[in-house]
Amino acid sequence: MERPVRNIGDLINVMGTNHLGIILKVHEKAGQNKFYLVHDNVTNKEKWHPESAVFDASCYDPNVELLREL
Repeated sequence: MERPVRNIGDLINVMGTNHLGIILKVHEKAGQNKFYLVHDNVTNKEKWHPESAVFDASCYDPNVELLREL
């Protein structure tokens, strides 16, 4: 199964939460592991997440409102 291509500015869902986030940076470690610096919509904080912990924005709770104050 091919992994989706994610880029800076993409809207994603953060695993384990109903939070939407915006990818700010992409870091590719050795091998094929990618990490994304994500601005969390709800907590208003930035955190690095491995590729396995981010999903398409369609996988979020529709009751969460997107706020972007960067």
